[in-house]
Amino acid sequence: MSTKKEITEKMELDFPIKYTDTLNSKMKTSFWKCNDDSHINSALHYYLQIPNNVKPTSLIEKNIAGINYIKEIASYRRIDENPYLEIQVVYEKLNHEINPSDWLKNLLKITKETIIDKRELKGNAGIYLDALSSKIMPNGETVISRTTSQKNYDPSTKTAVIVSVKVSCALKDYPSLAEEIMAIATGWDFINKSKYQLAEDLKIFDEEKTKDLTFYYPVSWGFGKFIASKGNPERFAIFNKNDRNVSKGAINIFIDEDENDEKKLFEKILKRFNNNDVKVNITELKEVFNSNEYIEKQWNSKGKIDQKDSLRDGEISIHVLKIKKALILLEMVGVNKEYDYYESARNTRALQLIIQTLKTSEKVSSPVVTLKEEENSTTKKKKKGFFDFLS
Repeated sequence: MSTKKEITEKMELDFPIKYTDTLNSKMKTSFWKCNDDSHINSALHYYLQIPNNVKPTSLIEKNIAGINYIKEIASYRRIDENPYLEIQVVYEKLNHEINPSDWLKNLLKITKETIIDKRELKGNAGIYLDALSSKIMPNGETVISRTTSQKNYDPSTKTAVIVSVKVSCALKDYPSLAEEIMAIATGWDFINKSKYQLAEDLKIFDEEKTKDLTFYYPVSWGFGKFIASKGNPERFAIFNKNDRNVSKGAINIFIDEDENDEKKLFEKILKRFNNNDVKVNITELKEVFNSNEYIEKQWNSKGKIDQKDSLRDGEISIHVLKIKKALILLEMVGVNKEYDYYESARNTRALQLIIQTLKTSEKVSSPVVTLKEEENSTTKKKKKGFFDFLS
C-alpha cells in the first residue's frame, strides 16, 4: 500500500511559466496590485499582483517558529468560499554575497518541502530559483507551493536582503489554480529596486605579474600568492573566512601559459592531492556553456574531498578556462553544503563572480546564440514581473 508521501512524489503537476490569453484576461478583471511599503527598511517594500478575493491577514514582522534568522513580513489569504489560497512573504538580512537560488533551496529544506519541479534563471545578482514544492501537513493533507526569491539593497543602511514569496494551495485544487499561482509567485517585484543588488562590495584582482588579466571577488575574501615550484603553474588564491576567522573555503587560481591541453592541466593539478594522500572523487572534465566574451572555452568538474579527520566530505569544483594566451584553472575547495549551506553558497557565488567578471587584454569572438522565431519577433509581449522578465 502506497503512503501519501509516495503518491505525492509519483504524481505529475503542471509547472506553467508563460502567461496565456485566458490568464491575461483574468488578471485585467479579477486581480489587484498590492503595494506594501509599510516596513521601515525600504529594501523590503514590494508589490504583488493578486486576485481580488485575496486580502492581507498580517502586515507585521514576526518570527517563524524554529527559524531564528528568517522573518515573516506579510501573509495573505483568500477570503471567500473559492479554493483556499495563501501567500507568505519572508526575508533574511544578508552579510555576504550568495545566490538567491542557494538560499531558497535551503529554506525549502528547513521547512521540509519536497521540490517537484523548478527552473533556475540567471540575472545580475546571481542565479534565481522558481520552485514548485509539496509538503504533507500534520493532518495528512498535502499542500502545494510555488516559491521565488530575490535580492535587494538599501543604500541608506548599506544592507542587503533576500525576500521570498510563497503561494500555497491544497493538492486537490492545484490543477485549477496553477496559472493563477504562477502569476502571483513570479509577477512580484520590489517598489524601491536597487541597481546594486550585491550583499557586499567587490574588489579587483590585478596583480602586477598578470596585469592583462583581471576579475572581481567579494571584499570579505582574503588574498594569497604562492611561488610556483619547478614544473608547476603560477598559483594565486582567495580565501573565505567566517566571522570567527575560520577558513571555510578557498579558490586557487592556476595560470599556465605553457599548457594548451585542458585535460593535462586538470590531471596535473589533481595529482597534488594524491601526493598528499588526500582522496578526491570527482567527475570527468566536460565542456560547458560559456557566456563570457573574454573566454574561448570552458570546462567543468565537480566532486567530493575525503577528509581524514572529518565526518563530512569537503566540496571541490574545478573550471578550466581557455583564454587567448593561456589556460586558467579555478579550483574551489570548501565545506559541504549539507554541513554548512551558507558558507558553501558563499564559495559557489565567489567562483561564479570570478568567471562572470574575468577580463583579459584581448577578447575572443562572442558566442553566437540562435534565437527561436518567437523570440526574434518584434511584437514581444509586455513582461508581467521580475521572474517573467528573466525567463
